[in-house]
Amino acid sequence: MKKSLFIVVGLLVLASILIAACQPQVQTVVETVVVTQEVIREGQTVIETVIVTQEVPVAVEPPAEEKAPVLRVNLGTYPDIVDPQKSSFVNEIAHLKLNYEGLTKFNEKLETVPGAAEKWEYNADATELTFTLRSGLMYSDGTLLNAKRFEYSLQRNVDPETAGEYASITDEIAGAPDWRAADPSAEGYDPEAFKAALGVKALDSAGNPCTDYEQTDCLTLKITLSKAAPYFHTIMGIWVAFPAKQELIEEGGENWWNSSKYQIGNGPYILKSLEPFVRGYYTPNPNYWGGVATVDIEYSYITDSAVAFEAYKNNEFDIIPAVAEDINTIKADDQLNSELLQYHGS
Repeated sequence: MKKSLFIVVGLLVLASILIAACQPQVQTVVETVVVTQEVIREGQTVIETVIVTQEVPVAVEPPAEEKAPVLRVNLGTYPDIVDPQKSSFVNEIAHLKLNYEGLTKFNEKLETVPGAAEKWEYNADATELTFTLRSGLMYSDGTLLNAKRFEYSLQRNVDPETAGEYASITDEIAGAPDWRAADPSAEGYDPEAFKAALGVKALDSAGNPCTDYEQTDCLTLKITLSKAAPYFHTIMGIWVAFPAKQELIEEGGENWWNSSKYQIGNGPYILKSLEPFVRGYYTPNPNYWGGVATVDIEYSYITDSAVAFEAYKNNEFDIIPAVAEDINTIKADDQLNSELLQYHGS
């Protein structure tokens, strides 16, 4: 009888282990119980009480997934375009700066500091600028980011086919004004010749021109300038030099920027979803070299300032622009006035 009991217990233990393996949300615990049983002793049936331990399956609720806090911002107008080499307005740049990063960037004091490049150096007369990229840089999708990507972004900015609003800001680059002023429809127009003459070269560890976007030792970008320009490292921190992916631009067509599928960048955030004219939702980029952000960001595009103001007062937004007609209302309310931030424009 005891032998049978041990066999049964053994099978139950095995069953509980199999159940736990098949259903991760169930685990076994050992509990002590008091059992009353009949036993035959010296030819007589007697009742005795014993204490035994047994394993019991217990359902365990999975821990609730923690959601990141969300910074909710109303930007007002939906951007006309979110393309690094074509954008020009503040609300467009607000999107680009989340998704991308230049070779340099700006700190809270608007000082130029290292971005994707860990350092830069000018020659003696400031007509040559050499950037050294950080090793191991990645886009938000985990693919390699090398100097060849920045070479492409500067070529695209200068290319007259791009016709960006701020293309002239890189005119100090040798060959840039000539290519930018060229007529792509003219007979004999040769974009490859202009590209070859442009003073932008991505170089590998041996100082040779990089071959492609997969080259891991392609970490040097050398810019030859047509005149002394000791400030040019700052230009490399603005949106015209942001390294959007060539293949995604070409695949997405004219309006490539209007889909989160093609906005794969190297900045601190990922454009997770985009509903044009409604909202854009950003989550932290786990591959960003500078650390992972701790909040999500949601941009909304309510153009009616009165509606946005009411939404703010109802705690539907964390940040909205304060328009002139609301200033008196804001200053008359202690709570709203304490939340008002004013900055000098230029």
